[in-house]
Amino acid sequence: MVAPLLFRLNVLTGNNMTSKDQKDSANSQKKRIRNQKSIWRKDLSCEDLLHRSECAAAFFLKDVPYQDYKYVAGYWPLQGEIDPLPLLNALITQELQSSLPFIQSHKKELGFRKWQPGDPSVEAAYGTREPKDDAEICTPDLFIVPLLAFDRYGTRLGFGGGFYDRTLGGLEGRDRHLIVGLGHSEQEEVELPREAWDVFLDWIVTERETIRIVNESS
Repeated sequence: MVAPLLFRLNVLTGNNMTSKDQKDSANSQKKRIRNQKSIWRKDLSCEDLLHRSECAAAFFLKDVPYQDYKYVAGYWPLQGEIDPLPLLNALITQELQSSLPFIQSHKKELGFRKWQPGDPSVEAAYGTREPKDDAEICTPDLFIVPLLAFDRYGTRLGFGGGFYDRTLGGLEGRDRHLIVGLGHSEQEEVELPREAWDVFLDWIVTERETIRIVNESS
């Protein structure tokens, strides 16, 4: 995967910042971006959000090679996030099985249980919802993930809990899985700070376009 520009320049020029300085700088940038993006999307109306979600679903279905996968993981949308439920409904009609994540507290990672719109769900941490405990656990191969910000290198910025990075970073056979970020076009940044544990997105879908992330071997 192509490394972000800032990272590549640091390597090429022998940047003299210590690892602690770099981490502090990255954390400061991430905090600023999170605040900006969280505040912005709270002003979206329900009508605008629904329209954006439907447009993103249409771009996904047109461009992303979902036909190669069988088990899709969505997410429960928080305030202002692109709603993946219209997309999940469409993928179900294409014979994909859908699921939602749940937090495995002992691992600080996500697990996934079969779920589709209309199935019961329960309140969960961070204001989200997850399938009931008796829902069947599954192993998705297609992941639709939320984000607060993204860049065209495939870098994703979330809320900072690290659940997706730990979960997706531990996938066996990474090339057999597809990770798609779903967000608003206004959430794009020229370049996000990146750290060793961050996981690249394969595709990014917004209400305006589909962005394929091309790695060095493509």
